[in-house]
Amino acid sequence: MAQIPITQLFTKNNEKQQSDKTRLDKTSTDLYQNFNNISISLSTKESGYYSSLESETSITIFPEQQGGKKPLRKYINVGLLRNAAGTQQVAHNIGIAAAYFTTRIFRIFGTAYKSGAPVRNIPLPYPSATAADVIEMYVDNQYINIVVGKDMSAYTAYVCIEYLL
Repeated sequence: MAQIPITQLFTKNNEKQQSDKTRLDKTSTDLYQNFNNISISLSTKESGYYSSLESETSITIFPEQQGGKKPLRKYINVGLLRNAAGTQQVAHNIGIAAAYFTTRIFRIFGTAYKSGAPVRNIPLPYPSATAADVIEMYVDNQYINIVVGKDMSAYTAYVCIEYLL
């Protein structure tokens, strides 16, 4: 991952024979190169924009293929988790044909939080040594599916899906 330069290096020219214009041109070139390096670094960083609307990420997949592909991201409020063991389904409304869906989704992740005492945040999916505490999460062509092993209704969940159209 590219890093944003914090210290700029400029070529120091102590030669008295060079005109002021030549030195100014060299300094301008150095400045433009540094601005370009900063732009490239910023452009390769992943954006932290998570919206319930479909938005483009700053990630590039398969950059070697005609400039690559920009995935889309959608952040979905799942609401409260189930109050008993079972599967909760929430429509994601992503318009990908069922035949291609499994090859177009490349990342799903989420979080669930409990605001009552004790306050707790857990990742989705959630692994646990206790089988009833495990939370499974998967996506099919219509729904986000969250499988819980016990009452998790104290938790509110959010899921992020990144995909290619």
